[in-house]
Amino acid sequence: MLFNLLRIVLWLIISSFVVLKIRKTKIVRKKLVSFLIVVLCLGLISVSGMFPIENLFINFKSPESVFNYTNSGKVNDVLYGKESCMAIYSNWNSTGGHYIIPKTEKGYKIPSYFATKIVSHKFDKSGLFDVYNVKGTQDYYVFGTVNLKDDGNEIDIFDGSDEKVESNIIRVGHTNFIYFFLDDFSNEYYLLINGEKVSISK
Repeated sequence: MLFNLLRIVLWLIISSFVVLKIRKTKIVRKKLVSFLIVVLCLGLISVSGMFPIENLFINFKSPESVFNYTNSGKVNDVLYGKESCMAIYSNWNSTGGHYIIPKTEKGYKIPSYFATKIVSHKFDKSGLFDVYNVKGTQDYYVFGTVNLKDDGNEIDIFDGSDEKVESNIIRVGHTNFIYFFLDDFSNEYYLLINGEKVSISK
């Protein structure tokens, strides 16, 4: 995972260089100043992770290349939106996870800390649903945990007008985890699972 490694190495080099320079100066409290410099650099590591500077000069060719640069694991599937995509992945300590990646005309970008927001969260006896919006877009991604009995479940998505929504629904292996994309969202959206109506929001 080069994303974190490069940041740690870069700021270690910078902090070490600055500390060495301070030791050669006439500053009275050199140890205190050196400590503060190290703390500042640690803070800058976190900030540079939240707002990736790579986005200023790097355009990634695929969602997989962004994921491999920033994370560890394997991309199993990708949901494509209009201005973003969601990589669905697995790694050694979990059955699955998701990573939403912004898309521009020039390529894919590393998501900033504030790139997405949860616009709906629902948890009741019918399941758990989180709806994410990519800020500044009409791209919505839904993660759900529902009761799926077998591999032959029939799942359809409907909007508030009871019109069927065409969207690729991805199920993670043989689990009850599902993902899908919406280019619009309201509280009236629901799933029809084997003929049973399941709301995805409160």
